[in-house]
Amino acid sequence: MATTAKRTGEPTKVGAYADRELIAHRVKGTVELRDEPACGEGRRYIIEAELTSMAELRAIVADYTATAARIEGIPMQSWFW
Repeated sequence: MATTAKRTGEPTKVGAYADRELIAHRVKGTVELRDEPACGEGRRYIIEAELTSMAELRAIVADYTATAARIEGIPMQSWFW
């Protein structure tokens, strides 16, 4: 009997900084990583849309939270300045 990978899952908090949370959500077999306000209101950013491994997810979360601390702000927002 073949094993089928889980295709969709519940959004999961995988990191946080300031008043924001990093949310991983498996959709159609890949993981999307988002930066969302912890209070639920405000702008949301898609950091990566097709992550395929835990190592990739962990590396991006570590880099993203370090960048947020260094710039004292939202890393995705700085791309638009």
